Amino acid sequence: MNGIYLSIVLLALYGDILKRYIPPETALFMLYSISIVILLLIYRIRNEKASVIPISREGVKILFFVKILISIYLLQLFTSINAPFMEGLSHALYMCIPLLYVVVIQEYCPEFELSRLGNYFLWLMIPVNLVGLAQYFIDPQFFASSTYNADSGIIYRNLLEGSFFARFPSVFASADRYSSMGLMQVYFVFILLLSRFENSFRNFLWISFNFVSAFAALFIAGARSRILIIVSVFAIMSIVVLLSCISATIKHTINIKLVKFVSFALILVVGFYFFGKTFIPREETEVFPVLTFLVQTYESNDVQDRIEQAIDLSLIPENITLFGEGLGSIDNAGKPGEFGIYSIWIESGLVWGSFLLIAFIGFIYVLSILTVRAFIAMKPVHLFIYCTALLLLIFGLLAGFTGVFELSTGILLCCSIAVITRSPYYITGHSFTAQPTMSDQR
Repeated sequence: MNGIYLSIVLLALYGDILKRYIPPETALFMLYSISIVILLLIYRIRNEKASVIPISREGVKILFFVKILISIYLLQLFTSINAPFMEGLSHALYMCIPLLYVVVIQEYCPEFELSRLGNYFLWLMIPVNLVGLAQYFIDPQFFASSTYNADSGIIYRNLLEGSFFARFPSVFASADRYSSMGLMQVYFVFILLLSRFENSFRNFLWISFNFVSAFAALFIAGARSRILIIVSVFAIMSIVVLLSCISATIKHTINIKLVKFVSFALILVVGFYFFGKTFIPREETEVFPVLTFLVQTYESNDVQDRIEQAIDLSLIPENITLFGEGLGSIDNAGKPGEFGIYSIWIESGLVWGSFLLIAFIGFIYVLSILTVRAFIAMKPVHLFIYCTALLLLIFGLLAGFTGVFELSTGILLCCSIAVITRSPYYITGHSFTAQPTMSDQR
């Protein structure tokens, strides 16, 4: 299994480098092929007893909705006569390949350990973050490819008020992808927190280091959507931590380890910010202009306006057809268009679109139930793990699936969803007989 974990992480973190040396279309074909080969390897080394290992009721529901999504995408692909086939095929693969990881891991690989996948990810994320830091503080063109656009992979984002700031991509094709990997790094930090947070200074330092590195990646990549997702989850977590501390105070059982980690990690994040502001010269007045962007976003209610816009566009349009214009028909891009639900209505029509939305809503419903249970049980780390996956899916439906199901992010997210919904104890690598499933605990 170690080879499987390593292959998934290498594909997610370093797959974009292929596009610098071979044509983008060929590189994309190779990346899809590699991801399918990994799926076949997982199936080949599957546990022969997997069929008799129970899956939680939540896992069964997720599996059902995922199979519906895959079936509809494939059915639509081969029944859309007037749509461009190659663009439709690219769109279908874009969505189906990550979703297939849920199916294969759920049904055939119960021994898949999310903590081990996360450990490989955190180690191999170190060079990525070093490149990002070099681009941000030393040389903007360091290892920045000019293959993708005239800006050498760097995105220039206008502030709501004032000038603009640069968003750096590290080793990726765009800063958006680097931001997604920063979010996944935070995610895997909490996976490790849940699975092996021992009272060891070495483990404590390792997890805290990755926590700070992840926020550095988010600030350097500068995509406010991922930062807002993390901030939203942290806000909900803070309520749980406060309630659990009050309850623990009454019971005299305060979780000192969690309090120590949160305190130390916050000190490191704040220290990293002020170190950069004090000792590293930059042309901008802020060491991380995205923080100014976030303040402007809050003051202008820009997020609320964008959510309202996405909801308005998500309503059934007047010009909707019965079966849609076909996958890949929006701008012939070969991938999902902007505004996820709107794109579904245009490409999939009333029939296919309704089935897709029902499946996605079911997907979201299951993750919502798990999030609410973690909140009620006052388990902040569990809540982070479930709620982050939930908000990412909602973000995909409203803002567009490219930010969620793009190959690197999609595979990591779907591997995570497969494990955390099968049973909470598979996160840690425990045997399925060691603990009851979440369904059994009710």
